[in-house]
Amino acid sequence: MKKKILALALLSTLVLSSFAGCSKEKKTTVTTDKNAVVTEAPKKVLGPGEEFKANIGDEFKYEKKQMDIRFVEIGQTAADMTDGTVCYAFVFSAKNNGSEDVTIWMLDDFKISVDGKAVEDMYSAISAANGSIAYPDYKRYDATLKTGESIEGIVPFEVNGDWEKMTIQYKPDSENSNDFITYEVLKEDVVKRYK
Repeated sequence: MKKKILALALLSTLVLSSFAGCSKEKKTTVTTDKNAVVTEAPKKVLGPGEEFKANIGDEFKYEKKQMDIRFVEIGQTAADMTDGTVCYAFVFSAKNNGSEDVTIWMLDDFKISVDGKAVEDMYSAISAANGSIAYPDYKRYDATLKTGESIEGIVPFEVNGDWEKMTIQYKPDSENSNDFITYEVLKEDVVKRYK
């Protein structure tokens, strides 16, 4: 009986110490260079399902993967189609500052909501073609980045053009966590990228 009590006490101590070890607060730094002003704000590391809100142009330092991430712009890549659909593309950049490879999955890492409604099939061959024409110097935002490598690429998509606010959720570690960065975009944020 004494052995059982001793074993339970030891197990309880191990469980409590593991919780104490998990509560160490790490810092995440967000750098904003809008209007040439650079500010840094400490943020805790995102837990599963937690979100961080950022703006176009903000650089997000995602410590879990040792990545610098920036939402560069959103552009309209073609004239409105006759059915009211419009092709757009996000431009994102990322740099791997860690010691392990980082994989970016364009189709798995992003979700879009328009005026509060989720967009199910955002990617199409037409949006991909228009994105390539509008951004000829960029590839798709898909890559496996080795240490020190970076990418600046597009995420083409199409939605109905009758919207006011678009919400973009980006999971920089979609394979291993539910952390996400949320960006809100208004119509006036869209840059015309077609002739």
